[in-house]
Amino acid sequence: MMSDRSKRTGRPGSPANMEIFHSSVQEPEVHSPVDPRAESRYMKEREGDIHCSRDIYVYKNGEYEHEPHRIHVRFDKLDSMEHALKVISERIPFQAGYVAHLYDLDGREIQRPHDLENYCRYVAASNLDRNFRDVP
Repeated sequence: MMSDRSKRTGRPGSPANMEIFHSSVQEPEVHSPVDPRAESRYMKEREGDIHCSRDIYVYKNGEYEHEPHRIHVRFDKLDSMEHALKVISERIPFQAGYVAHLYDLDGREIQRPHDLENYCRYVAASNLDRNFRDVP
């Protein structure tokens, strides 16, 4: 049997200490799931809109039997379409010319770099062969 003194002092192992310990435990707060992209160090907020780097897959115009090139376009290169096309041009060399037009697989030309979506497929056309060739 425990003495009244051990209950007051809260010695280790005494029931009084266990009650104090259990009463001080708090349940963790429940939060809604966090979007992992929101915590990325590569994200930048400008003008109330979130811009981040894009990883895209690009085919050469008319060469759909080959694997597409995976290209990482940093967010600082997304300020203009010319900068984005320059990055793509560095990765996809044409025998003559350079990448001057970028199309989605439906044949619509991409006008703004912020229209590029992560992990989507696009078609690069050179300045000499501007017309989009359909995907077979």
